[in-house]
Amino acid sequence: MSAPRPGLGRRGRRIVLAFGLSQLGSGLTHPYLVLYLHHVVRLSVASSGLVLAACGIGGAVAGWGAGRLVDRYGSGTAVLCTLAVSALGTAAFALVDGLGAALGAGALYGAGMAGVWTAFTPLLASAVPHGAVTRALGVNYAVGNVGMALGSAAGSLLLSGSAAVYRWVFVADAASFLLFGMALAAFGEARRVRAAASGDDRRHSSPADAPPPGVRTRGHRATRDLLALTAVNTVLVAVALSQLTAVFPAWATGPAGASTLVVGAAFTVNSVAVVVWQLLLGRWVERQRGSVAAALGSVLFAVVWLAVLAAGRRPGGTAAAVTLVAALALFAAGEVLLAPSLPEMVRSIAPPGWEGRYFGVFNISWQIGPVVGPSVATACVGRGLGAPLLGGLAAACLLCAAGVSRMTGMQWQPDVRDPSRRVLEEVEKR
Repeated sequence: MSAPRPGLGRRGRRIVLAFGLSQLGSGLTHPYLVLYLHHVVRLSVASSGLVLAACGIGGAVAGWGAGRLVDRYGSGTAVLCTLAVSALGTAAFALVDGLGAALGAGALYGAGMAGVWTAFTPLLASAVPHGAVTRALGVNYAVGNVGMALGSAAGSLLLSGSAAVYRWVFVADAASFLLFGMALAAFGEARRVRAAASGDDRRHSSPADAPPPGVRTRGHRATRDLLALTAVNTVLVAVALSQLTAVFPAWATGPAGASTLVVGAAFTVNSVAVVVWQLLLGRWVERQRGSVAAALGSVLFAVVWLAVLAAGRRPGGTAAAVTLVAALALFAAGEVLLAPSLPEMVRSIAPPGWEGRYFGVFNISWQIGPVVGPSVATACVGRGLGAPLLGGLAAACLLCAAGVSRMTGMQWQPDVRDPSRRVLEEVEKR
């Protein structure tokens, strides 16, 4: 009889719930940012793309600084600070009247969001029992997805009115960041200074906590492992996750001949399927190594792109519509497998006191991927190269599966020869 799984605990549950509620605000604005910039601010589509790029650049620059903030002052304090920056950047979008102001708002917003994601994972990991971290990351992803979907649905209703409503939804989103921060402060998270780092110190300093046979000690290879995980996640974000809102709608309504109603139904099914798959696969993911779950998720992404490609063989029919909807339901399974696995692998290799900076580096992938992936995809689809593109996306996902499957037994252990900390210290000084 297997041992009972540890629960998330009261602290973990309320952090996850508060995060899910905050995602309602993000759902109001995130899917409609380009529409707002193009139809309300009157920027060209190309200029709107530059604003999205500014979001990514701001996030890439801010990630390392947010990581240092986590390691020095604690993840709770870092989350509160970066939520304030996110709120400021979101509110700034409501006031933009040209490209320059929009670029500034985008950079500020991207910096804040990158900081939030850098700090939030260590915060959640410190809030739950040690054996429940993977489960907490998976549940948090599902709850956040539900919040985002509900916010997006509300946004589609609100934004059908006058253009002035667009500006007010950005104000509402900014308020959601502030309310999330106020909730965390009320929970006492800002007072738990370096709680996660202290826990890691205790876990790694005891000889009784030595890794089991077969697990390689990686103190002297921590930097290399971090860069490898970051590279894999960058590719997966570029060829899979960011393409969900880029190549999929373009291909579905173009070569596949589906209506916008089919696309909307597919995205709705995807949001619901994330919750269903989390219930079905959550326990299995907890029992597997992160490399196994991430590799399987990458394979599922490849299958999805091949199915979407197949939907274009018989455009406009019921079979194409069903294939597209089923593909996004399967895509949700890949998301559930990937969401907790790679972050937990990063956490496992981070030296004590460096967890924030490790996540700061890792989360750069979430800034680069959404800029590179969609820009290449839209250019290919516009030139009639959608089919080769989908085949290439599937191949890239399979390569990621092969690569991450080799990353087994990654766990940081103290090592007097460890040069990784010295390397990062040199980077920090520069």
